[in-house]
Amino acid sequence: MKIVRIVGIVIAVALTILFGAETFTTVAADEIVVKQGFFTGALTVWTDPGPKFQNFGTLTRYKKSSQYSFSAVKDQGKEKDESIKARFNDGGHGNISGTLQVDLPLDAKNMSELHMKFHSQDAIEQRLVRTAVERAIYMSGPLMSSKESAAERRSDLLKFIEDQVRFGVYQTLTKSEKVQDEVSGKEKTVARVELIPDGKGGFARQEASSLQQYGIRTYSYNINGIK
Repeated sequence: MKIVRIVGIVIAVALTILFGAETFTTVAADEIVVKQGFFTGALTVWTDPGPKFQNFGTLTRYKKSSQYSFSAVKDQGKEKDESIKARFNDGGHGNISGTLQVDLPLDAKNMSELHMKFHSQDAIEQRLVRTAVERAIYMSGPLMSSKESAAERRSDLLKFIEDQVRFGVYQTLTKSEKVQDEVSGKEKTVARVELIPDGKGGFARQEASSLQQYGIRTYSYNINGIK
């Protein structure tokens, strides 16, 4: 009987540890946790820190705020070069390297939609944030020459990228213009891209920003190199 009692106690302790681990969880102060209910499949979004009743649900953890890197610098983001290529209006190309800060939404509606569509922090960064940055860089390059992007208009380039990531890419008008090549001295034709005013003091957009649609906030943009 003593052996049976000991075995029973061991089993009880093991079951307590097993079920206890799946019954409660803790949300850290810098986290958003999405729980998918074990019995109903319903999503619950936790943004406030502290212990929560997990009830055997599946948990996915997100960072409230993180730095996204599209950088060539190895100690920013991944070790591989993640810079993004831009084409300028003089035909020159440049790989733009930089970082920005990303804040995920704290409301249950937007966070649930992000979770259902992307299901992980990495997928949000690669399929949503990076795509928005790539489009913004692609549309910003033709607004200046490669020389301007590396010198007097570098701050404009950063402003154009940030504005289009946050609010959507511009509508543009392209015109051909003859200029003198600074190296050869010969005349050449370049494509000048102009922004279309929206009549409200800003610029017309092709479409709204996908980040804005999900309530994602971006800020602290930095370009650390144009190669």
